[in-house]
Order: sequence, then C-alpha cells, then structure tokens
Amino acid sequence: MAVLILQATPATRIIGKMGASTSYEITTHMVPPRQITATTMPVIATQVLTFGRHVALMCPRRSFMVLVRPARGQRKPRGFDAAMRAEELNCVSWLHVTLAHPVPHADGPGVVSWGGRFTPFCLDGHDPVWPGDGPAFL
Repeated sequence: MAVLILQATPATRIIGKMGASTSYEITTHMVPPRQITATTMPVIATQVLTFGRHVALMCPRRSFMVLVRPARGQRKPRGFDAAMRAEELNCVSWLHVTLAHPVPHADGPGVVSWGGRFTPFCLDGHDPVWPGDGPAFL
C-alpha cells in the first residue's frame, strides 16, 4: 500500500490565444495536508474527491488544486503518473478556468468561464453563476 499526501494549493488557469497557463501559490496551504493510504487509482481518486470537498467547505468558492505526492520513502502506485497526466484523480475539479479573450456573441456577451461540477459559469461582464445557485437552464 502506498502512503500519499494530499495538499490543497490555491491555483487558477487562464486559457489565452497561445495556450494555457496555470498559476499556483505553492507555499500557501488552504487546510492542513492529509495523509492517505491507497493501492489503486480509483481509490486515490475517491479520496482526492473527499478531500477536495472538505477544502471547498472550509474555503468556499476558492480556486484550488489538490496536489498528490508520495510520503517520504514511499513509492507511487502503478499507473499513478499516467492517471495524473490524464487528470483521472480529480485534482483539478475545483480549478477555475478563465478564457483570457472571450469571443463575443451576436446576441450577448461571450463566455469567460464554462464552469464545471464545482466551478462557476461566467459570462463576460457578469457575476459568476455557481453550481446549484443559478437557473437550471444554465
């Protein structure tokens, strides 16, 4: 069994014309790190989701990433790096992604942030609409 450390770090991602960039505040911890024990990627993904929900309750409406690393002296479980690259561990579920240059529409403002299960949807020049707060048609 692998012993892993989960850490929530404030972060945001901006998608521009030349690509995407993610800014992190690596030295800032939103809540104390949590140590988990897991053997498979689905178990790790579930525990990351649980930890992320805890962080979201403690720091509502904040953008963050969950960093997963092996504890000192531990090895990563088989398939860990591939799962991280494929974003299968739910580490970016709370990361707010913003378009640097929203494309305006003929009948209204453009989309600045598409949102997700835990992140807000936002139109250019408007307040964000958080999951569960807005009308069902959004």
